[in-house]
Amino acid sequence: MNAALFPGQGSQYLGMGEFLYKNFKSTKLLFEEAGDVLKKDFKKLCFLSDEETLKITTNTQPSLLLISFASFTVLKNNLGLNFSHLAGHSVGEYSALVASKVISFSDSLKALQIRADNMSKAPSGGMTAIIGLSQDEVIFICQKASQETNTFVSPANVNSNEQIVISGELKALTWLQKNKNTFYSQKKWKAIALKVSSAFHSPLMSETEKVMTKYLNTISFKDAENFILPNANPLPTKKADELKKLLCNQICAPVEWVKTMDNLKNNQIQSCIEVGPKKVLHSLMKKTYPEIKVYPMDSLSDIKSIEDNFCT
Repeated sequence: MNAALFPGQGSQYLGMGEFLYKNFKSTKLLFEEAGDVLKKDFKKLCFLSDEETLKITTNTQPSLLLISFASFTVLKNNLGLNFSHLAGHSVGEYSALVASKVISFSDSLKALQIRADNMSKAPSGGMTAIIGLSQDEVIFICQKASQETNTFVSPANVNSNEQIVISGELKALTWLQKNKNTFYSQKKWKAIALKVSSAFHSPLMSETEKVMTKYLNTISFKDAENFILPNANPLPTKKADELKKLLCNQICAPVEWVKTMDNLKNNQIQSCIEVGPKKVLHSLMKKTYPEIKVYPMDSLSDIKSIEDNFCT
């Protein structure tokens, strides 16, 4: 069985999807639709702006949805591919839901614009990537930093067994950086501060979750055509009510990507396509389950490789 994986924020780059726009009419139509819905010039934004403009959250999130769904449309319509399971990392979960016809493309664009607008206004905070420690070790240092500073920090993106992003108040993150060498000195581990304005995927996003829950309850959710593995609880499901609830929970809950990969493995997934820009999810799967083949889809040559391996 095969799965489609949809990347999240951080995978964007200037020029992403341009090869799709130049070669597939369906992509041009989606660019037009997205522009009409959000009153943005996505061709200019994705191809002709600059990296700083593109990485603004309110630009990044709908742009990633557009490129990922355009990529999936090519796989579906031009190559005739079908997938048993879909999963997306953070904002990528919206792409998975659109691809599986749970919510419409236009509704998802509007939802992501509201999500991004409110995330950009969230209380100040930060995120730090911890490289080289286990999940239990990361939980321990988060608990210690919280206790010492009387503030909050916790795991936010559990990306692999040794790559976990933590999210919380700046006081706790600063304390952790200053006292890093007092923990697990026998290991070569890193704490890399990320350039974000708030503590995403943490309880500090509770107001954004309230706004998103209110909006998502106004739009139609349908049962999925494929099994979806939601971030907040990555057990395969097709139920509309469950998918809506978990999408609301996703704002404050950590992205459980290791459990997502575990469940893909447990459900006999043998190969995946990373449906969108770059190879972030490809790299995470390669480190965790190298026996599961992941194909990128970020160029015409990638599409040819997919065609050769999936359509013969």
